[in-house]
Amino acid sequence: MAVTAVTSLIMLVAVVLPFTPVAPMLKMQPLPFAYFPWLIGILVGYCLLTQVVKNWYIRRFGEWL
Repeated sequence: MAVTAVTSLIMLVAVVLPFTPVAPMLKMQPLPFAYFPWLIGILVGYCLLTQVVKNWYIRRFGEWL
């Protein structure tokens, strides 16, 4: 659960950061809105894949790290 929460927080910060006043200082600019459906699909796919691998690891070795 902690891994999922931290991953979700990092994804949220990465998506929101280019829309904040800090972005120009980091030489960032917001992505076009047409990109966001792709980004959401990639992030959801990443979360699903990591969950599958984590479940496989737990079944294989009997514990999570």
